[in-house]
Amino acid sequence: AQGVPLPQPASVNRACCYNCLALPCLALFGLVAILVLTCLVFHIGIKGTRSSAGQVEHAECTEQLTLLTATWITQALFTIAALLMLILHKTLAHVEPKLFVGSFIVCAVGSCSYLAKNSGMGELDISGNKMPLVRYVDWAITIPIMLYQLCDLGGADAASTLLVISTFILFLFAAMAALCTERLKSAWCAAACLLYALTVYNLHSEVKDTLSAQDEEARNLFNSLELFCVISWSCYPVTP
Repeated sequence: AQGVPLPQPASVNRACCYNCLALPCLALFGLVAILVLTCLVFHIGIKGTRSSAGQVEHAECTEQLTLLTATWITQALFTIAALLMLILHKTLAHVEPKLFVGSFIVCAVGSCSYLAKNSGMGELDISGNKMPLVRYVDWAITIPIMLYQLCDLGGADAASTLLVISTFILFLFAAMAALCTERLKSAWCAAACLLYALTVYNLHSEVKDTLSAQDEEARNLFNSLELFCVISWSCYPVTP
């Protein structure tokens, strides 16, 4: 007797899945940006109103408390987002198994990095130069994952994805070298800028051909996320 065929899972619109994932992530980063801007405005306002020694001390205490509160709130937001991504992965693994894993790792690492900053482990003294170690560890883990997700959304092959990620890792190495040494500092800075520009160029050029074969929703989402990521990554070094 012929067996009853098992039902096949419905085809999944990858762009739709990424859209559902992008909206809460964009909201999270938007909240983080608002917190950062609030701290910067408050910091500038305090500097402009300092006069007596007592007022200076009070302003500095208030400033530190505000920054600490903002970092704890940011850490809490990343923790909630990481838990949400984990729950979605467990409940919707049949839809797109690898979709929520990368976002869970990104949010979890962000939560741990802000916890490390709040614990006083944000910087490392190397040859008299202060390097934001936690920030670069964060970058080394999270941005390659986000680059992979962008390339996956655009339909890029393995070689193109590896090229995009590897140029970013080279940029990160050059940026760390520029911070850690005074020898050939300008050369390392120039190399870091060049490699970052090359990363952005590769992300756009390597995905361009395969992106044209995707549907309109995927193309629009990729272009929006690409612009958002490049702007946020470029501005991140100046945030607390």
